[in-house]
Amino acid sequence: MHEQKPPHAHEESPLNSKYVFLEGRIGRGRYATTFLCDNVTQSPRTRLVVKVEFPGEEDKLLRWEYDMYRNLKGIPGIPCIHDFLTDVNGSYLFMDPLGPNMDDILKSCGGQFSQKTTVAVGLQMLDRIESVHQRGILHRDIKPSNFVTGGHQARDQIFLLDFGLSAFWKNTETNEHIPHMREEITGPLDYCSINIHEENLPSRRDELESLCYMLIYFLKGSLPWQMIEGPEGDWRHNEVGRLKKETLLADLCSGIPIRFQVMLEYVRELEYDAQPDYQHLRNLIQGGDLIDPYNHVYDWAP
Repeated sequence: MHEQKPPHAHEESPLNSKYVFLEGRIGRGRYATTFLCDNVTQSPRTRLVVKVEFPGEEDKLLRWEYDMYRNLKGIPGIPCIHDFLTDVNGSYLFMDPLGPNMDDILKSCGGQFSQKTTVAVGLQMLDRIESVHQRGILHRDIKPSNFVTGGHQARDQIFLLDFGLSAFWKNTETNEHIPHMREEITGPLDYCSINIHEENLPSRRDELESLCYMLIYFLKGSLPWQMIEGPEGDWRHNEVGRLKKETLLADLCSGIPIRFQVMLEYVRELEYDAQPDYQHLRNLIQGGDLIDPYNHVYDWAP
C-alpha cells in the first residue's frame, strides 16, 4: 500500500502544467488511492478529486473505469469526469468532488434511516441502477459506500460511483445477453446475491437483489450475516451465503413493510437473462409513500 503523500509528477508529465495535488489522501479503495487537486489552468482554480492507480497495483482498472464513465456520460447521478492522464508514476482519473457515502451518512443518522428517507434513497438508487443497465452495463459492486450525495450543491441527489469492476451484460455488437457461465465471487459479501455466492456470472437481477439488501439494512440497521466476523475469504463467503439462503424472508423483513419482502422475492425469482420490471420495483419501493425523491427532506438535512 502506498503512503498518504500525493504523487509527484514526472518532469515530462502532462500533470505539471495543469494540476496541483493537495497534501494527504482522502480515500483508499481496492485498486486506487484518492486525493484532492486543483486545476490551475482555470480562474479561479477548480477543486477536483483524482483517483490514482500506482504502478504495480491492479493493472488498467482505472483505464477501464474511465472507459465505463465515458459509456455512461450524460446519465443523471453519474459523476462528471474531467480528465484521464497517465505518466511513469501511474494513471489519474479526475472527477467532480462529491459528498459522503450512504454508509457514513447512516452512521451519522444513528444507524437507521426513517421509512420515508429509505424510500426516497431507494428510488434514486433504482434510477441509477436502471440507467446503467440501459447502457448495457453492470456495476458489479453495489453497496452503500458506492452511493454518495452530490456535495454542497446537490446534497439530496444520490450518485453512483466506482466502476472499476463493471462489465457489459450484453454484447455491444449483437445486443444479445452475455451467456451464463461460472465466475468467482465479485462484489461485497454483505450485499451480493445468492447467485453470486454460488459463483454464477452476475446479471441485472443480482444488482437488484443487492438493492433489496441495502434497503432492508437502511430500515433495520443491520443484516443477520453482518454478525459473521472474519476476513473476506472463502470461509466468510461460504458462511454469509449459507445464512442468506437459510434466513426466512419473513424473518429478514420482520418489522418493515411487507412490500420489501415482495420485492426481494420478485428479484430472486428472475432468470439469469430476464428483463427486470423496474417500474414494478419502483411501485414496490414507493408503496403508499407518495415521495418525490428529488424534492424530499432527508434525515441528514441540516
